[in-house]
Amino acid sequence: MKDPVSEVSRARIQRLYPGLRPLVYRTMQDVLARSQRAINVAQGLRTFDEQLVIYSEGRQLQGDVWKVVAPSRILTNSKPGLSWHCYGLAFDISWVGTDPYLEHDNASDDLWRLAGDCGEAHGFSWGGRHVRLLNGVFDRPHFDMAFGLTIAQALELFQHGGLPAVWAFIDKVRGVPEGQDWDLIPKGAH
Repeated sequence: MKDPVSEVSRARIQRLYPGLRPLVYRTMQDVLARSQRAINVAQGLRTFDEQLVIYSEGRQLQGDVWKVVAPSRILTNSKPGLSWHCYGLAFDISWVGTDPYLEHDNASDDLWRLAGDCGEAHGFSWGGRHVRLLNGVFDRPHFDMAFGLTIAQALELFQHGGLPAVWAFIDKVRGVPEGQDWDLIPKGAH
């Protein structure tokens, strides 16, 4: 049987915090087994600069304040440093095929709920249940796991030691040796 995980998804998973990687794969396997439809990892780790590009969609900087100018184009509520993506603790999914966000699928609500249930079964928090974007839409592609860390703590750790400081803190919380399975600290994450 052909491996349902694309090379692009594998590369994105590899950039996540190591403790998440097997859980992402299990979520993907469960979604496929329960729905007969494969998913991709559409987004994983984002640099602060990449987060700013996504945050600016539908907004315009006026002086020091971001103003919403096109609510339907809003992709995130989170400025750089205020998203779990910036720490390798979040990923977004899309569905394999010509309709990756199920905009033309009559069963889309059921499929998104199934994907959310699969992720939650592996300990992820699902955006379809708890993250409402400014345009009123729930962030159904989004999954994150923070290991008890607050976003303020993650930002402070990052400011003092980059991504390795955040991951070292989580390793300590998890009770695993620091750096275990850190085969890759993504470039630009320090």
